[in-house]
Amino acid sequence: MPFLHELLRRVAARMDSGHDAEAFGRHTAELEAWMLEHASGGVASWIVFGFEKAGLLYHGWNVFDLSITEKGRRVLAALDRFPDPQPSFGTDDDGADKGGSGDGGSGDDPALTEEELRDRERRLRPFRFEYDD
Repeated sequence: MPFLHELLRRVAARMDSGHDAEAFGRHTAELEAWMLEHASGGVASWIVFGFEKAGLLYHGWNVFDLSITEKGRRVLAALDRFPDPQPSFGTDDDGADKGGSGDGGSGDDPALTEEELRDRERRLRPFRFEYDD
């Protein structure tokens, strides 16, 4: 959700500055830089396609030539009402370590108990593939 929120915010700012050529160019360049920082060109295309299919955005001659739809503005207004969720790893407000690797990987997570790890393994077992060499 934070990615969608930021994308819609940036596209709305770009569109709202449409009559000021300098501001419009600046917002366009910032949007392109931000998109490429968070997604490769191919991934950015898929993201834009998905949000366009959902009716939130539409794009012109390239993936960064984005406009926001009325539906996109309503979603942005709703997202503006709530703070973006914070990652659940790192430290809590008191500075105590909350555990977890923070990398979203599938390795052993110290925040999980042994029972939770066994349950995770049991649930994922049908999705494991074994390859013969």
